[in-house]
Amino acid sequence: MKRTRIKIFGKVQDIGFRWFIYTNAKKLNVNGWVRNIDNDVEAVFEGLDKQVNELTKLCKKGPDPAIIDHVKVIEEPCKNEFNNFKII
Repeated sequence: MKRTRIKIFGKVQDIGFRWFIYTNAKKLNVNGWVRNIDNDVEAVFEGLDKQVNELTKLCKKGPDPAIIDHVKVIEEPCKNEFNNFKII
């Protein structure tokens, strides 16, 4: 199991980025959350290494309207605290 905190900087709000993360997390069976914070998007993912890595990779591309300046990825100890994925 793996836990990753990710913050995406750039033009990532008001374009469906949270929904993009949410739908991909559901497809990949990754738990956690995503939210807007300041002008950026932040998320925490927990799940199998391969699925979390794939979701992180997708966040670096984003949905078509996104303009991503940079992405900060922080590996954290897995807490197994989530049983679903939600937008907060």
